Amino acid sequence: METLYNFNFKSSEKIFDNIIKNYPNNPAGYYYQSIRHLWFYLDSKNEIDLINFISLTDSAIEKADAILK
Repeated sequence: METLYNFNFKSSEKIFDNIIKNYPNNPAGYYYQSIRHLWFYLDSKNEIDLINFISLTDSAIEKADAILK
């Protein structure tokens, strides 16, 4: 999150992708990656970023629900 908050978007993307790769059932990586896309969408209003935000957020929710069950 520190890299994201410091606007190191490429670095944060790699970190979040590694979290998803190494812990595919953990919602954290999906949630963190979704925040990145939300920031991009809020800046550019690019529809692709909104779609990615929603998709990653949905994945994070699904992973969290699976853990809770």
